[in-house]
Amino acid sequence: MYIELKTVKRFFYTILITVLIGVSFGLFLLYGPIENFRTFLVTSAMTTLNHKWLATTFYDNDIIYKILDNNSTTQPNSKTNDDEIDFDKINNITDELVKRDGNEPIKVVKIVRNGFVGFMTIVYNPTKVKLGVTNNLFKGGEQPVTVAKKNNALALINASGFIDIDGHGDGGTPTGIVIHNSEVIYDVKMPQTIHNIIGFNDKHKLILGKYTNDQAKENNIVDGVEFGPFLIVNGVPCTIKGNGGWGLAPRTAIGQRNDGIVLFLTIDGRQPGYSIGASMKDVLNLMIEYGAHNAANLDGGSSSILVYKGTRLNTPSSKGGDRSIPNWFMVTQ
Repeated sequence: MYIELKTVKRFFYTILITVLIGVSFGLFLLYGPIENFRTFLVTSAMTTLNHKWLATTFYDNDIIYKILDNNSTTQPNSKTNDDEIDFDKINNITDELVKRDGNEPIKVVKIVRNGFVGFMTIVYNPTKVKLGVTNNLFKGGEQPVTVAKKNNALALINASGFIDIDGHGDGGTPTGIVIHNSEVIYDVKMPQTIHNIIGFNDKHKLILGKYTNDQAKENNIVDGVEFGPFLIVNGVPCTIKGNGGWGLAPRTAIGQRNDGIVLFLTIDGRQPGYSIGASMKDVLNLMIEYGAHNAANLDGGSSSILVYKGTRLNTPSSKGGDRSIPNWFMVTQ
């Protein structure tokens, strides 16, 4: 009986010590001299819709604002000039990173970097890039794999954000303007409101800029959504301080080279041991590496997805299966 009691005491003592060490280590990370952890936690939490409490629980507003001020992304204050995009150059590609495999219309390159795994989809015919929009606007989004198959799409990525209260959004209501087939089909703001538009004009060239509804129409924007930040405009990259202020997370981005090639970037995240996620600086650097002349960040997080020939290629962080989305950029056949 004495031996059993001693064993029990030792067991609970071990548990107590383990808990105290865990708490001490946690406090050390949260409040100790390692600034990188605080920066990672605050920037990752504060740029999500539903996880800001991870930062506000441990830090006051002064600390949070200071960290965000030291880690930020400032997009170029200009609009794309589509004259700088020359489709004739597609037939004379010398860049090995985007070199075409035979006559394949697209190429998907797996990207494995320190801390994250992703995919760069290279689209050789920009005229095949279209915006798709849910048929259930306001009522619910659609499943990416389903709509990819329905549209016989070679590739598909998610586009704009959507209202997602407590992480239970149905994907039916976008968070910004949506332009489809040259018409504004969704806009909750006043017509004269200036929007951060990411889209394609009637020349199939990626357009990034701040436009009102009328200005978007005047600039012949055929398909577009509202999101950001813009990462590269006319070859000029955004200004990044620290990690960019967006923390580490799953990412989706779109770009276009000056030869017309369109780039879809999808990065997995929030999965320790596989892919933690990418910073905005990581996304910018990849777009520069692949020669983007214009590029912008799209909605990320658990909605980030790449569907390739009817099959989801990446591993989204959503625990409840693929999320329904309000709109998407796709490559048609």
